[in-house]
Amino acid sequence: MERELRAEVVVVGGGSAGVAASVGAARAGADVLLVERYPFLGGAGTHSGVNCFAGFYTSGEQPERVVAGVGGEVLERLIAEEGCRPPFRAAGSRNTVVPFQPEIVKSVLDRMVLDAGVRLRLHTWIVGAAVEGGRVRHIALHSKGGPERATGEVFVDCSGDADLVALAGGGFAVGDADGTLQAASMYFTMTGVDWEQLGTLGRPDILELVGRAHAEGWPHIAPQPGLFVPLPVTGEVLAAFHKDPQVNGLDADSLTRAEVQARAAVASYVRLFRERFPGCAGARLCRTGPQIGIRETRRIVGRYVLHGRECMEGARHPDAVARGGWPIEIHERDQGRVYARYGYIRNDGFYQIPARALVARDLRNVLAAGRCLSASHGAQASARVMGTAFASGHAAGVLAAGLARRPRGEEADWFARSREVLLAQGALI
Repeated sequence: MERELRAEVVVVGGGSAGVAASVGAARAGADVLLVERYPFLGGAGTHSGVNCFAGFYTSGEQPERVVAGVGGEVLERLIAEEGCRPPFRAAGSRNTVVPFQPEIVKSVLDRMVLDAGVRLRLHTWIVGAAVEGGRVRHIALHSKGGPERATGEVFVDCSGDADLVALAGGGFAVGDADGTLQAASMYFTMTGVDWEQLGTLGRPDILELVGRAHAEGWPHIAPQPGLFVPLPVTGEVLAAFHKDPQVNGLDADSLTRAEVQARAAVASYVRLFRERFPGCAGARLCRTGPQIGIRETRRIVGRYVLHGRECMEGARHPDAVARGGWPIEIHERDQGRVYARYGYIRNDGFYQIPARALVARDLRNVLAAGRCLSASHGAQASARVMGTAFASGHAAGVLAAGLARRPRGEEADWFARSREVLLAQGALI
C-alpha cells in the first residue's frame, strides 16, 4: 500500500539550495519535509567531489562576502569544526573559493536540518507529480520501502535538474539557444602531494605540461587547464582536469559512458602527475567524484528569467531576495579543447536575484532554486555555484513558508514580507 507523507512545504533535493530552503522554511514556522535521493546531503559538494564552495565572495583583490543566512551558518560551523580552509584564491585567479572536507560537511548539514525541525528523508526519488488546476497536489516518490507520495501546500524544486517541475508539466529550458550544455567535470583527490613544491606551479605551467603529455600520446589527457586546491585537515589535494562536453546529465546511457571514461582519465592523470609534476612523485589517488559533476541540465521558466547581461552589470531588483557574486563561468569546447570562459561582474560587485526568478510561471505552488532557477544559459552559469545556491535556496524556502500561509492579497506583499523574514534570518539581499 502506498504510504503518504504530509507537510506544508516539501523540498526536493538536499544540495546547498535544498538544505537552505528547508532550514529557512522551518525557521519561518513551516512544517517541512526534505527529500533526497542520496544517502547524504550536500549535492555536488559531496556526491560529485566538488570540495570547494564558490560564490560566497565577489571576485577581485578585495573580495566581499555576499552570502550569509543559512549558508553563512554552514561556513561558521565548518570553521568551528576545522572542516574548511579560510577563503582561498589560487595563483592567477580572480576568484575566491572555500575548500572543505566533504565528510565534515555531511555531518554539519545533517545537524542543521534536523536542529531546524525538518523531517529528512534520504534514499528517496521523485518519480511523478499530480497536478490539479495548476497546483501540484502531491508528488510520487519511490524509496527502498516502495512507492510513496508526499502531499504539501507548497513544493520547492532544488533537484538541480528541475525534476519536479518537469514531472509536473511545468515550463523549462535546456542548455543554450542550440540546446548545448556546459561540459561536465570529474573531480578527484590525491594524497601524498608536497603542496609547498606543487604550489609554485602556476596555471600556464600546468597547461604546458598537460599539453606536452597530450602531444606525446598519453591516453585520456586533453590539452586544457585544470586546478589543484589543498583541502583542510587531511592534507589531500583536490584536482579537476577531465572535462566532458558531450555528457547529458538527463540520460543514463550518456552518464554511464561519461563516468566510465572519466575514471579512466583520472587514472591517466594521476600517473602523469606522479611522473612529471613537481611535488607529486609520492601522490596516490584517494577518491573520485563519485559522480561526474554536472553543471547544467534543465532550468525552470519562472515569472522572471534572469539574464547574463544583468549579472555582469550588477543588476538590482525591487523584489530581490538573494545576491550573486560569482562571475559567469561557461565551460565550453573551443577548437577541440574545453575552456572555462568568464564574464566578470562590473566593478567586481554583485547582482541581485529577484523573487520572481524562483517562482514557477505555470505552477501556482512551486518554487525552484539552485542551478535550476529561472535563468538564461549565461546567468545560470553564475547562479549555479554552491554559495549562490545557498542564497537562492534560503530565499525560496522563506518564500515557500510565506506562500503556504499566505492570505489572498498582492504578490508584492508576499515578496516584501519574505524579504523581512530573510533579513531577520541573517540573509544578505
